[in-house]
Amino acid sequence: HGGKDPGAVNGGFKEKDIVLNIALKLAEILRSNGIEVFLTRDGDIYDNVNEKAGRANRSNADLFISLHCNSAALVSANGTECLIYGYDGESDALAADIQNAIVQVLKTVDRGVKIRKDLAVLNSTKMPAVLVETAFISNSTDKEKLINKTNEFAMAIAAGIFEYLGMEDL
Repeated sequence: HGGKDPGAVNGGFKEKDIVLNIALKLAEILRSNGIEVFLTRDGDIYDNVNEKAGRANRSNADLFISLHCNSAALVSANGTECLIYGYDGESDALAADIQNAIVQVLKTVDRGVKIRKDLAVLNSTKMPAVLVETAFISNSTDKEKLINKTNEFAMAIAAGIFEYLGMEDL
């Protein structure tokens, strides 16, 4: 999402803005802990998902993390889930660490790690890849967290990455 694509929207809040804020804070945390970070977008621009996957592959990144806000017609739907292409011992381990950290820190409902073979950022990247559905923008409680706890989301995702890499926690 980004640019012409707002992603999910609720009450004037746009997925593209929320996840960019989380991504920028996450990048800062990772960099301050010695991790090189390549962002597929660092502003309000639009690139299609195939281009994002291609840029990630060309960057020779070790991991690919795609940040999103979930949305559903049923406003009671809530929680966090991480999506992966398949159980390969790497993507699923990374996803589990990120999932657990977000659920513990932000007290979101644990919707688990799920397989999604149809997503380009998962099926076209050559490194372990996780699509993080942070929380539901369509749910009032989750939306409040997405708006007011971007730092906590970034710190939790970083903690999950650190756990996966075997690094000291924040």
